Amino acid sequence: MARLGYLQSGIVGIAAVALLTGCGTTMMGAVVGVPATVSAETVVSGTDQGIGALQQKLVDQLNSAAATPGGDPTSQLILLQLNALLNNHTLIGAEKIDALRALGEQAVATRVAHVNGLIAQVNGLGNLSRGAKNLLIGNLQGINAQLATLANSIAQGVLIDQLRVDVISVATSTMVYGVADPIVHLAIAADAMIGEANLIAGHAAQFARQFAPTDSTIGLEQSTYHDLQVRIGSVINVANQGVNATAGLSTAPGNLSASQSTINGERSLMSSIIGPYGPMTVAQNDLVALGNWSRTRTPPPPPPTPPTPVPTPVPTPTPTPTPTPTPPPPTPTPTPTPPPPTPTPTPT
Repeated sequence: MARLGYLQSGIVGIAAVALLTGCGTTMMGAVVGVPATVSAETVVSGTDQGIGALQQKLVDQLNSAAATPGGDPTSQLILLQLNALLNNHTLIGAEKIDALRALGEQAVATRVAHVNGLIAQVNGLGNLSRGAKNLLIGNLQGINAQLATLANSIAQGVLIDQLRVDVISVATSTMVYGVADPIVHLAIAADAMIGEANLIAGHAAQFARQFAPTDSTIGLEQSTYHDLQVRIGSVINVANQGVNATAGLSTAPGNLSASQSTINGERSLMSSIIGPYGPMTVAQNDLVALGNWSRTRTPPPPPPTPPTPVPTPVPTPTPTPTPTPTPPPPTPTPTPTPPPPTPTPTPT
């Protein structure tokens, strides 16, 4: 019941009544196999072209899942070819066995290649959790293991009756096209749904960072942003639970009815997400409203440019004169003392 809460009557989203003229939605057509009152819609918005591309991918995958026929659409052709070989009386003995073996091997190879392609598609999904992808791939690898067992039995078959049973089993026992195909279509749809929700949430967060207490519509802006976050949470929850509910479904013929019932239920719920009042559509409308308020918001004036400070002149230092050294006074030359006079002898 919690997964259906967003479908309660009267919930139209806060922004649905706040959109400006010219910012409505454009119908893309009803999803095949879902109630006539539910249709896929997309918002005409220049915010991000990726949003529209992901929603188109989502719608395409839901339609592909809805168009998948019950059982194996190629089984009737295989049975016709098998009967033609069994009734071909020009083939005798080993020739008929070889022809039956070739028919069975071709049927197995076609399905193995198809399952490998499905595994590659699942590996390429970027928004599903690793656990969900591992669950899907494990189920698909189980189908390949079953096909490998049939291929081995066909290769070793030497009796016409045994080969006939094995060839019929290839067409009727693996449910490659009746169950595996729509499971992967829903997984791709869920991946696109989560990717679109993340894009919407990312753009909304950018607008929310522009909120200002002085905005005349600040209350409505905040309420719309909160509403968008709630809707995005519902979208992601439905996408993840849809994958978890279908990824491990049995492909055994005895469980075909139950498996397809689960697939149809999850597909219808995922389709309602993008209906006129589904949470994805309401979130898109909320995003458009936030963008409109962002464009009409008067940007605050830039802060005044401070005056350029006048540089303070740096005084030029006065060079200190280098003192001229005073030469030392000359050393006086001593005057030599004359020797005393030699006395003159007195004559006797």
